Amino acid sequence: KIITFRRNVVVTNAEGDTFKSSELTWDSMWKQIYSDKPVEVNKIDGTHLDFSNFKSNENGSDYSGDNGHGPIVTKGNITQ
Repeated sequence: KIITFRRNVVVTNAEGDTFKSSELTWDSMWKQIYSDKPVEVNKIDGTHLDFSNFKSNENGSDYSGDNGHGPIVTKGNITQ
């Protein structure tokens, strides 16, 4: 079964990360969430990412998108 959610869609995963888009589709057979619309990801650590499209497992713990950009929060000093 495929269900498409439209208009101000907000999904929160178990870690507290949120995914916002004008459209997200859930495919229960393939256990995936995806969209060909822009998706905004706000991670619990403060990282904010914008993608031109989106694909994830159905619980939102493993996701990817194209043309991703935004500030990423890191722990500690990453310079050498």
